[in-house]
Amino acid sequence: MKIALIIFLSTFGVFHLQSFLWSYRLVDSKPNRYAVDGQLKGIFSLLVFQFLGAGVLSILFKQSSWWIWTLLAAFISQIIVVGSWDELKYFSLLNLGLIIVSLLAFKFVSFEEAYQKDIQQGIERTSSIREEILNESDIVNLPSLVQKYLRASGVLGKPKVYNMKVRFSGEMRNKDSAWFNFKSEQYNFFDIPQRNFFIKAKINRIPTWGYHAFANGKASMDIKALSTIPLVSIRSKELDISETVTVFNDMCILAPATLIDNRISWEAIDDRSVRAAFTNAGITISAILYINDKGQLINFISEDRIEINEKKKIRFSTPMGEYKDVNGYRLPTRGEATWHYLDGPFAYGIFHLESVEYNVKPKKIKSST
Repeated sequence: MKIALIIFLSTFGVFHLQSFLWSYRLVDSKPNRYAVDGQLKGIFSLLVFQFLGAGVLSILFKQSSWWIWTLLAAFISQIIVVGSWDELKYFSLLNLGLIIVSLLAFKFVSFEEAYQKDIQQGIERTSSIREEILNESDIVNLPSLVQKYLRASGVLGKPKVYNMKVRFSGEMRNKDSAWFNFKSEQYNFFDIPQRNFFIKAKINRIPTWGYHAFANGKASMDIKALSTIPLVSIRSKELDISETVTVFNDMCILAPATLIDNRISWEAIDDRSVRAAFTNAGITISAILYINDKGQLINFISEDRIEINEKKKIRFSTPMGEYKDVNGYRLPTRGEATWHYLDGPFAYGIFHLESVEYNVKPKKIKSST
């Protein structure tokens, strides 16, 4: 889609450049139907060419402002069309299409900027925390099975974790629909539990974006088709509880160094499993962690996550595996998200870990559009 847009903008820009050259008779013959007489129209055509060129460069360099240039180009191009209506009226359709694409891009940028603003605030907040090294004395009071997991994960002797950036690719589905592919980016902050998850997918070939936000114990979920058409918008106590489970799940799987958090209470069950309770903003959830002989976390099961469609608690699990070295840590790179309905388990998400970065420092965050 991005390549098609670049080709269209480049071609449309060349037409306007040719029109400018013809208006000043810098070419010997009329190069195309869009080339019109009149030096003022020629100046307008040159402006359109420059704005479209700026739009192409902005897209290539992943600047979110590209829609401004293309919107300006479309409006100025339409002025040219109005000035030569009989000859160029059908080009209004191209300009209308360019205006629509630009406005959709603006809506997407606005949607994504809410995510970017939230994570920037979290990064700036956690960057002021003094860095400390995680060592044996920090884990001595944890159950032996959890200690084994932390050692196997490679977190000892490394900085304690205050925030993280994670990227996934994978597949998702609803109970009565086919799988669709997605890519996601998320930031978690652990001083004051915060999770910001932004997902991009195509559902039935329609670009669809979602933003899950969790901070101060409150959660929200917004999903939009074409970044504009609301499909889902949820804010509820049930979602607050469910996202608390998700936040703790992230801590256990993706940031094991954070399991020293004093908001977690532990209870040993046997030599393969341990129960944990996590409390945040007045909400307490629990889960059982299953750890194998290698010290690898292989499953996380909670009875506290609420299935939003059914509005009741249903067993939730995230079996995981394919452990690999990721930036010096031993982490699972594949996991599933599964509901355990009365008629049997249903995996609704498959996650492939692409990257993890801990203790991210403040910097200007560029749009990924």
